[in-house]
Amino acid sequence: QDYALWYDMFKKYPVYYQDYILIKSREHSKQGHLTMPEYTQKEQTFLWNKMICELTIKEASELLNISFEKLGANDDIQNVELYYAPKKVLRNIYKLNKKNPFTTVDVKPIFKKLPQYRKLKLKEAISDFLTSFGVIPLFIKLFFKDKSNTILMFEPNSYHSETFAGYINYAAELGYKVHFIAWDKLKSENPFVRLVDLINNKKLKVFYTKYSPSFIKQFFKIPFLSQYKKIFITTNLGYFKNRPLIMSKTIPLKLREKCIFVEHDAENFTKADEINLIKNGQLSTLIRRKFENHCTKMINPCTFGSVFKKQRNANFTNFIVIGCMHKDYKGHYLIPKTVKKLVQSGYDNFKITVVGQGRFENLEEKYRKFIDIKGRLNFEDMFYEVEQADFLMFLLDYNNKEHHKYLNRSVTGALQLALAFGVIPIVYKAFARIYNLSDKNSIIQEDEPLNEAMKKAMDLSSEEYNKMQADIEHVKDEYYRKSLGEFQNALL
Repeated sequence: QDYALWYDMFKKYPVYYQDYILIKSREHSKQGHLTMPEYTQKEQTFLWNKMICELTIKEASELLNISFEKLGANDDIQNVELYYAPKKVLRNIYKLNKKNPFTTVDVKPIFKKLPQYRKLKLKEAISDFLTSFGVIPLFIKLFFKDKSNTILMFEPNSYHSETFAGYINYAAELGYKVHFIAWDKLKSENPFVRLVDLINNKKLKVFYTKYSPSFIKQFFKIPFLSQYKKIFITTNLGYFKNRPLIMSKTIPLKLREKCIFVEHDAENFTKADEINLIKNGQLSTLIRRKFENHCTKMINPCTFGSVFKKQRNANFTNFIVIGCMHKDYKGHYLIPKTVKKLVQSGYDNFKITVVGQGRFENLEEKYRKFIDIKGRLNFEDMFYEVEQADFLMFLLDYNNKEHHKYLNRSVTGALQLALAFGVIPIVYKAFARIYNLSDKNSIIQEDEPLNEAMKKAMDLSSEEYNKMQADIEHVKDEYYRKSLGEFQNALL
C-alpha cells in the first residue's frame, strides 16, 4: 500500500530529497510478507502491472532511452507496447535469502538516486521508483509492415562486440533490417559507430538494456519474437558471475528452430552439447571447425562498416597491438625485450601503439618513448588508431601454451581488424596457417624472435608493402564472400 501511495503522489506532486532520516521501519516474524509470501508476491505483480500499464508511450520511450520523436516518425512502426519483467523476489538486486526473500528488504533503495536531484519531475521519479524495486523496462514491441524482413540479433555478454558490425553488414547486404539488443555497458563503447548510414536509413535499431538470467528467460517467452525472419544469437554462452547460461537450451524449443547461434570457443561443442546444432546447420564459428565428422558454418564478421585505408607512413613505422594485456591472451610481455633489441641493433624510427587494459612491468625509462600506451578505448578511437598503423601485431606466442587456444578453439579479434582495415599482420606461422594467411600478405614470424619479424616489416619497400596490402584485401574478400554465402544459407 505504501508503494502504491508513493506512486500516486509522484504523478501529481514534485518530490524533494531530505538528507536525513524521517522514519524507522521494524520487522517481525508475523508480518504478512513473511506469513503469506504467495499472496504478497501476487499483490506486488499486480502493482507493477498497474504502474507499467499507466505509463504513456512517451514516458516508456524515455525510460528506455529511446527518442520519442524518432519513434513516432518511423513509418515502419504501427503500434508500440512496453514489455516488462518483474524480478522474482528481487534477488538480483538485493541478494535476498532464497527461502525468505522478503526478510532483509532495505527501505533505502527508493531514495538511492534521489540525491542527484533537488527536485524530481515525473520521468525521474517513476524511473527511480521502478528501478529501485526491480521492474525492468524490457523491450519495445514493434509491429512491422513486413514482419519477414527483420533479423533480431542478441548478445548475452558485455564482450565480443567487435563481431557485431560484421554480422549486421551481412544482413544489410542481403536486404534485411536488424534489431540488435546489447548490454547497456556497451553504450559508451559504441561498437556500431561505423554503421551510421544503416541507422539513419532505418535499417538498424539498437536497444541497450540490463541483463540477468531471469531477464533472458523472460524475454525469449515473448510471443511476437516468432515474427522475426531469424534470431541471431551472437554468443551461445552468456556468463553471469562466471556461471554459464546456454542460450540454445534457454530459448523455448519452438523459437529455437528460428535461431542461429555463434560459438566462439570450440571447447563448448562438448560442454554445451552443441552437436545437434552443428548437424542442423544452426551453429556458426568465425572459422570452420570440425566436430564428430560434422562442420560448423563459417560466418566471419570481417567488416566494421566504412573504413579508411591508408598509405604506409613515410620514414617511420607504426606498429599496433590491441587486446587485454594479460599473458593468457596476448604476448605483451615480449614487448620490452623486443624494443630493447631493436634499438640496440640500430632501429629507432618506430613506435608500438598499445590499445588495451594493463601495464608493462620492468620497462626501462629510455625505451618508454617507443611505446605509446593508449589504454582501453571506445570503438571510434580504436578504429582511428588502427587506421594510423602500418602493421598489426597479433602478438600470439607459440611458446605460450595458453595461446594454443587460438589454434584449435578460438579466433583472435586481431584477424577481424587486419582484414577489415587492410593492415598487414605480424603473426607466428602456426597461427597464420590456421587463419589462411601467408607471406604474401603478412609478416610471418618463423622460429626467430619477434624483433627479427619487426625488422622484416620495417625493411619492406613501398612496392612490397602495397603488394602485401592488396593481397590482404583479397583474403578479406574471400572471407567475406564465403561468410555471406553461409549467412544467406542459414536464413533459408
